[in-house]
Amino acid sequence: MNLLKYRKLTIIYGLFMTNLIFIFLILGDIMGGSSQPFLNLIPFSIGGTLIYLCIMVGIGSIIGVVFVGFILGPLFLFVHKKIIGNKMIYGLQDRPQEINFKGTFLKLLFPALFTVNLCLIFYDNSFIARILILPQVLEDTTDPSFLVFSGLLAFMAGMSAGIFHLFGFY
Repeated sequence: MNLLKYRKLTIIYGLFMTNLIFIFLILGDIMGGSSQPFLNLIPFSIGGTLIYLCIMVGIGSIIGVVFVGFILGPLFLFVHKKIIGNKMIYGLQDRPQEINFKGTFLKLLFPALFTVNLCLIFYDNSFIARILILPQVLEDTTDPSFLVFSGLLAFMAGMSAGIFHLFGFY
């Protein structure tokens, strides 16, 4: 697998994440961020949690694409072939294609929108809030919806990337 074709996107992603981490560190110093963690699963302060969540959005998307696209996809095809039979023609063929990144923005826009929509659906659920947020933080805040939304982003990004990759949208 030739990874040089992904060099430009990897450099852009790395610069974006570096700038984002720098901004979060500066904002944490300026705003005097709290030193208490607010998520159950991530024991960092608010600046460290935001950095961790931003990094995990990218890693979660990659894991979702690899797991669903390269493990579950062939497994579903194998099970379908065993259940229905071997006489079906699937139209799978190995043809070389050149990777073209012209429509990359539009291909990544819809999983991002799906991620935000899933987070907006589940952010108001009190059960999810109790799972994600520490109890003492949940008692101190009047409206934990932003904390739940930011905690759900990393998980939902991986799930939506996997779903879009499973159905072949990118």
